[in-house]
Order: sequence, then structure tokens, then C-alpha cells
Amino acid sequence: MSGTDPQLESLLFDILLEQTKPLFLRFDQKLGLLGIEGQRNAWRVDDAESLAQAVRDVLLGMPLQGRGELRAVELAGQRLAHVHWHGRADGIDVILLDARMELEQQRQKQQESHDAELASAERGKAIDRLRKVKHELERRQTQLEEADALKTAFLSTLSHEFRTPLTAIFGYLHLLERRLQPDSESQYALRAIRRGATHLFGLAENLLEYGKPEAEAHRLNIVRIDLHTLADDLRIMFGPLADEQGLLLEFQIERVPLELCLDEIKLKQVLINLLSNAVRFTPRGRVLVQLRWNGQRFEAQIEDTGIGIPEELVNSIFKPFHRNGPAGQRGAGLGLSISRRLVEQMHGQMHFRSRPGEGSAFTVSLPSLQVGRPANASGTQTSMPADSWLSGGTALVIDDDPDLRELLRLLLEDLGFSVELSVTANEGFERAQCLVPDLVVVDLNLPGLSGNVASFKLRAHGYLGPILAISAQTDAEARRGALAAGADLFLPKPIQIEAFVRAVRQASRPPSVLED
Repeated sequence: MSGTDPQLESLLFDILLEQTKPLFLRFDQKLGLLGIEGQRNAWRVDDAESLAQAVRDVLLGMPLQGRGELRAVELAGQRLAHVHWHGRADGIDVILLDARMELEQQRQKQQESHDAELASAERGKAIDRLRKVKHELERRQTQLEEADALKTAFLSTLSHEFRTPLTAIFGYLHLLERRLQPDSESQYALRAIRRGATHLFGLAENLLEYGKPEAEAHRLNIVRIDLHTLADDLRIMFGPLADEQGLLLEFQIERVPLELCLDEIKLKQVLINLLSNAVRFTPRGRVLVQLRWNGQRFEAQIEDTGIGIPEELVNSIFKPFHRNGPAGQRGAGLGLSISRRLVEQMHGQMHFRSRPGEGSAFTVSLPSLQVGRPANASGTQTSMPADSWLSGGTALVIDDDPDLRELLRLLLEDLGFSVELSVTANEGFERAQCLVPDLVVVDLNLPGLSGNVASFKLRAHGYLGPILAISAQTDAEARRGALAAGADLFLPKPIQIEAFVRAVRQASRPPSVLED
């Protein structure tokens, strides 16, 4: 190592000695041991002749002239060594170098390589499992999306199936109420039918709404509410049941405004749910319903002397399908859950207090929306002012439901129109081409081509008259779609008769009046 630092050479020499632990053996020509030098202690040479014999056994049959080596030879005592020899004229020199560290490193590298192969195989298996999991998650995601689409389609169909017949019920009730004498005994029966239909409508609306995504905004249908009429409806509905159970059912109305405008369907359904629970779970005593206006908010409180709510259930009563009533009195478990959801949609709050064995009190607080003119006494009266009836003109009704089609014919004839009826979009389009009506009323959900297609075709072929679209789909998207297709006005089902008359009157005004 010419030119190398002497200190570096010394360090390198010490490292080689430490790792190889060299041992020098000198033999004569007949392989008789002449001497041993080197790190005898590292080789634990207690019997030099035994070690020499182990070396002779290794060299047996080897060409001993010149230089030679055998690597990783196992000597006596399971000692691993590299054996190097150099033949002389008078004998042989043998050098033994410790091979344990080198072989241990080789074994370690082999183990690491083996471990790496195993790890690679396991990693491959894990990747395969992850691929399978990813595929399964994608499959389930697709199934969930399909299920969500089916649910949306189901709710849409259910909405149409509920709201269309309810429109016929309310509409024919309106006609009967107009044509019967005010003092007729039949008026009571009609009011009962209306209350039942309204209750059914409320249940259907709330259940449909409950099936929608929580984050979806829900439309508020703000109408004028008379608290006395609301109390009368609740009394008529629950009074007989309370009398049968021997309960005292009381109503208190305090500080009534001239008019209160809220979502009547949602509010009434909340009160029906709360009052139903109160009567059902109060075996004796009384149920008190308080309706009041505090100047800024409407408050309704239903208090009972019933069984109360156990403390361990206080945090779970608003969960869907929670059922904890006595045997034989348990409902579907949706009433309180739906009620709280409806109250939140009306931007209000609901809270309660309860003591087991003493009763419960539920309070609903809703913000002020509008206070103005007095509401009519009945709350459901639908008679129209005399100046609302129109005369002259031809109307075309396109609707596949025979009951609703006939109802619209009667209403429009009362408004002074001569009416033509069609069932499908194509039939209505062809009739309009020949008739050129003054007004078209079209249902959006038609067999074959939709009502929006009918509106679009009419506009595309030059029809300039007003188009009134009606639909069981009440969301903003349905409204935008109808107006974009060419409709002038949009009415959701069940159609309120007053709203229908206002829409017809608005659509039938001369252009100059509409522009004003």
C-alpha cells in the first residue's frame, strides 16, 4: 500500500485481525506439525495436534504445490474457516481465517432476501385484497346510488299517487260545499270529510318529506290560520277518544292575533302527533292544550297527567321508530321524530319536560311570519267571491286522470269557459292546433310524452295563449322545468281552489293588464 498513511495501514491491519483472527500452522513435507502462531485464544487451541489433524483431513487429496485455498471449511469443533496454504520446498505453510462473521453476514443477507421475498408476496396479497375491497366498495356504492335513485323514483310516484286523488277529493268537496245550503245537515258531514282528507294529506306529506334527504330544503306552504278553528278541529278529532277514556280535554287560547300565517299542514300534523301521544298515554286526569301568541312568536303547549317519560329514555324519544309505550299502545315510533323535523323546517324549536308517573308537557315555539287581516271563521271555507267568476273563452284540459279531468272541467265551466278535454300530450297538441284555445291547463305527468313536452311543442308551433301547468311534484326543480318548457304559471297538487281561480284569472287577463 505504497503512499498510504501508516496510521491508516495500522488501523486496517487491526480491523482485519479482529475480523479474521488469523492462525498460522507450519508443516513439514510429511505434514508433520512444526508450530502454531497467531490468535490461539480466539481459536481455543487446547490440543494443537487435534487441530493439525483436522487441517490434514481437509488437505487430503489437495495439490499442495504452490498456493491454494478452501473457503468456509468446517474444522473439528464445528469451527468455520477459510483455509489458505503455500507449498515450500521443505514443507507447507497454512493460514486459517475465521469465516463465522462472513458467513453470518451471508446468512443474514439471505434471510433478509427471503424476508423481502415474503414481504413482497404478502404485499402482493395485500394489494390483491385491497383491489377486491375497492371493487366491493365500488359495487356497493353503485348499489347505494341505484337504491337512492329507486327511492327518489318511488317517492316521486308515491307523491303523484297521493296528491292527484287528494286534489279530486278537495275539489269535489269545494263544489259540494258551494252547492249545498249553509244550514244543511250535510255540511257537518262535508266538514268531517274535509278534516279527514286534510289529516290524510298531512300524513302523506310528512311521510313523503321524511323520506327525503335531511339536507334537502323543504318548501313552506304559508296560509292564514285561525287558532279557534285549529282548536275546534283538534277537539273534534280527539274529543270522543278523551271522553271514552274519561279524560278532561281542555283548550285555552290566549292573546289571539287578528291573523296568524304559518304552514298549517306542518303545524297541524305536529299538534296531532303531540295530542295523540298525550291522549294515548294518559290513563286518567286531563290533557290541556294551550295556543297563544306572545306578540312575537306562536306557542303551542300540550300538557298531560299521564305516565310520563322515564329518565333513561329522555335522550331517545326523538329517534325514528322509537317505541316505548305500554303494551297495546305503541305506535309506529315516528310521531315525535317527524314533529321535531317539521318544527325545525318552520324555523322553530320544540322542548319538553316530564316526570315519570306525573305527566309530560311539550312546547312548540314558532317565529312570527305575518300578522294581518282576520282569517275566515271556518279555516277551510272555499267559497269564491262573485267577481271571481269569468265568462267567455275556450279552455283545453290535458290530464290522464278522469276524476281530475272532470273536476277541472266543472271548475272552468263555473268560471265561464267552454272546455275541451284531452288525455295525452299528443292528443292535446293536435286539439290545440285545431281549436286555438284561450287557456291550456296541462298536467306534467302524462302517459307517453310529458306535459312539459306538450307545452314546448305548443310554443314551438306558435301558440301564444296562457298555459297553466299542474303537477304532483312540488319542488322548485319541477316548477323551473315547467316554466322553461313554456308554461306561464305552475300549481302544485293538491290544488287549492282559490289558488286555481287566481291563476286562471291572472292567466286570462289581457296582455296590457299583465304588463301593468
